[in-house]
Amino acid sequence: MIQGKDSYPIYRRRNNVITKMVRKWELDNRWVVPYIPYLLRMFNYHINVEICSSIKVVKYLFKYIYKGHDRACVTVTDKADEVKIDEIKQYRDARWVTPPEAQWRIYGFEVSKIHPPVLQLQLHLPNMHMVSYHSMEKIKNVIDREGTERSMLTAYFEANSLYEKARGILYREFPEHYTWQSQEKFWKQRKRAAIFQVGRIVSARPVEGERYYLRVLLNHVTCALAMKTYEQSMDK
Repeated sequence: MIQGKDSYPIYRRRNNVITKMVRKWELDNRWVVPYIPYLLRMFNYHINVEICSSIKVVKYLFKYIYKGHDRACVTVTDKADEVKIDEIKQYRDARWVTPPEAQWRIYGFEVSKIHPPVLQLQLHLPNMHMVSYHSMEKIKNVIDREGTERSMLTAYFEANSLYEKARGILYREFPEHYTWQSQEKFWKQRKRAAIFQVGRIVSARPVEGERYYLRVLLNHVTCALAMKTYEQSMDK
């Protein structure tokens, strides 16, 4: 194992003299991904073993869950009309479901599960939060609508002013103790401690300036009653 250009290890694949012909090419152990023979014998399955030392491992693991269903390209032909085949018209990009998966879904069993649940926390500067409205609705009516000026972040400031216990909780930790009421737009204290939810503030890049630094402060400063609290922290 040697160190690569990105400082991560590169596994050495020794030539053990054992070769195999694959599609007219002679391959040896140097062409095989890192593996442990003991695990291959035990499970009789494809197992790739590497040190998980890069942040890319998260993307590698989750791509199998979110890449979608297995698909297959199929065509429908009629024996009586084999001469005239319109490949474009008869082309089908179909979903391929095996019998075990079909039975699993028919019985309504869980296919995937996220635990703990994650709540995406809004991040914005004063009067720059997102507002949802119908495309046919007039902008003036949207602006005058009750509660338009409220957001997760502004409601967090209000909760700090109303509840003394909330003042020692960071914004990202708030969903663990309070639930977000999307209709009324306020944070409600949890009644059951058994329910656990994780909060994650949306990302921001350094080039965004104040929005980025606001995110940094939200992750470290508690007891904020308004946006001015963070403005004072920036001045210091």
